[in-house]
Amino acid sequence: MNYKILPFSQIKHLLPVDSWAYVRNERNDGEFENESVILFEGDTRLANLNLDKPFGEESVFIVLVDGNLVVDSYIYNEDTDGATGLTVLGDLQARNMVVGGQEIYVTGDLQVSELFWGDYNHGDLTVAGNAAALLFMDTEEYHVSIHGEKNFKLRINEWDEFGNGYDLDEDLLQEVFIQDCLIQTDEEVMLYRERMLEHFESGCSVIVPAKVTTASEIDIPFLFENAEISIVNLCRLTDSILMPSEANANGNRKYEFWLQDDFYRVIRSQAPSPYRAVYLQQDPLAVIVDIKENEQGDRRLSRWVRRAKNQDLSLNIRWRYIEGEDTEWHALDAHSPNDIHLLLQNGWRTLLTQVSGFEYYRRFIRPERVRALLSLPLAEPYDDFYDDDKSGFWSGSIYTAFRQPGVVRDGEEKSPCFLVAREKGEEMDIYHFVLEKDTDGTEYVHILYQAENGYEHRAFPLWDPDKLKTAFWLFRMAERTLLSLNRSLLEGRAPYEAETFAIEYWEQKGYLR
Repeated sequence: MNYKILPFSQIKHLLPVDSWAYVRNERNDGEFENESVILFEGDTRLANLNLDKPFGEESVFIVLVDGNLVVDSYIYNEDTDGATGLTVLGDLQARNMVVGGQEIYVTGDLQVSELFWGDYNHGDLTVAGNAAALLFMDTEEYHVSIHGEKNFKLRINEWDEFGNGYDLDEDLLQEVFIQDCLIQTDEEVMLYRERMLEHFESGCSVIVPAKVTTASEIDIPFLFENAEISIVNLCRLTDSILMPSEANANGNRKYEFWLQDDFYRVIRSQAPSPYRAVYLQQDPLAVIVDIKENEQGDRRLSRWVRRAKNQDLSLNIRWRYIEGEDTEWHALDAHSPNDIHLLLQNGWRTLLTQVSGFEYYRRFIRPERVRALLSLPLAEPYDDFYDDDKSGFWSGSIYTAFRQPGVVRDGEEKSPCFLVAREKGEEMDIYHFVLEKDTDGTEYVHILYQAENGYEHRAFPLWDPDKLKTAFWLFRMAERTLLSLNRSLLEGRAPYEAETFAIEYWEQKGYLR
């Protein structure tokens, strides 16, 4: 192995001036001057790199590569409290990296083809360039600083974008790691670090790449047979479970949403005659696609459309400018502005895609999951949704509240609701999972979003795809946390942050002794 062992004092001038080792040595009067450093000069390729005892050398402070480094198999260490550091003055490529307990500094790009796992708060990763990995995982407050772009197929950590901490998603760990690299206890799922090394040494993966890929992407089915602008698809849009069961003051039922600067509305009406329409708007243009249903009635028309046997029906497509001198509606034809044709084609396809996604989320969280959480013994003392103390409680970074069936507020019976919230800087992210009934009596979960804390602030239907993903993720996190706390309660252990009134209630019920 072609390397030199030198004292830190002879190589410190090569280190990045913002690296921890360089800065601390300068601040502490040469604290590391006599520490041993392994130096590779020029581009280097290694089969593997174990940072517990690199190349069998004792008490190595840093492995320094003055050039690019390629590691064919793995970079690894078991000791996450004080392993050898690694500084690469160039690009670093490796198949797997399982590290922690040292500073890893890469002045170029970091490319990990499978797993990067940095563990424990004694470890730091700094990448001055871009970083890429199939699965990037940082746990136990491992420090990560990437100056360039991040390209991770999946990232697993314990923090959200607002600095809130959460337990690791155990279901996700079990999905993406091979099973003998996991340790399952009654309380948690843990990663088996030593077993990972065995797999690395035998040339095997510890993750399931296909599962990593699917876990990072929500597979939302497209609900329409095609993306054509057709009567069949118009009826499918207006028959969607997203359509409210009650009409507004004008006799219309509609759902609508914005995507950036584009507006979408789907309308259905029975009065004065059956009517279905889609309205698309992209400044400065708007287009409407509608059909006036004949005297046979709405139900019969829908049957005809499904069977595609009614040749008398056709779509009526009009467009207009939403501002300016001419805001009249015009029939769409070959001479209409090209931008109108683009709005119609692109907007229609986007609408079908978004409705597919919205229905997916509406159906994914089943009503029985919400009812199960509302009926937990853990939730029983939190029986006043409109009381600051008795509505719910914090567990780590997640707040949950419970509105039980039969609650009356301002003379109106309120639907059962499970609420999940998290801090968002000085504000709150609040999601309501409300049990509602469709026109045919089918129960479903209506997801609402409340942007500000306080019962004076309204919650509105959620049409933001990114927030829907967050709502789904927070629901799963809250569900797993509450089920775990409830198991502990039934075993006689109260939640750590439980209020006195709740503990007294559980004692009276015999859950605690």
